[in-house]
Amino acid sequence: GHVDHGKTTLTAAISAVLSKTYGGEVKNFSQIDNAPEERERGITINTSHIEYDTEIRHYAHVDCPGHADYVKNMITGAAQMDGAILVVAATDGPMPQTREHILLSRQVGVPFIIVFMNKCDMVDDEELLELVEMEVRELLSEYDFPGDDLPVIQGSALKALEGQPEWEAKILELAEALDTYIPEPER
Repeated sequence: GHVDHGKTTLTAAISAVLSKTYGGEVKNFSQIDNAPEERERGITINTSHIEYDTEIRHYAHVDCPGHADYVKNMITGAAQMDGAILVVAATDGPMPQTREHILLSRQVGVPFIIVFMNKCDMVDDEELLELVEMEVRELLSEYDFPGDDLPVIQGSALKALEGQPEWEAKILELAEALDTYIPEPER
């Protein structure tokens, strides 16, 4: 996802909501954005790894940077991925790095993408949300992902992280999509 669309916030929200639901260690935002220069600039530079459990699986999750200069870090992280969560802010829609990350995912062979449309709490207009979702689906289809069929979850990572139940439910919906849409990897 594009810079500031909420990738690290989503990672922290997943950690918080799933550990509350299924047990496990919570990693907060500052533990995920672990380099001092990342916290100062408010951006993720290096990929960061966290783990969590859903009802049926254990996940190793890599928080990949959105800044173009740091894409090489993402490539090293992406090479071993069984699937990816594409984060798109509903307030902006797809941005240049959204396209770049979809292309990279295709090039390094990420087999499955699930979309988390973030910041939906900031968009009052249902039609606008539908439009953004349609744009994201079309963009994924352009790069030979099944844009019409893959899961798109509309949520708010920040509100989920703050413990608001309606948005926490969206994180659980995302976890369920991970469990059902991404097949069990053959190791």
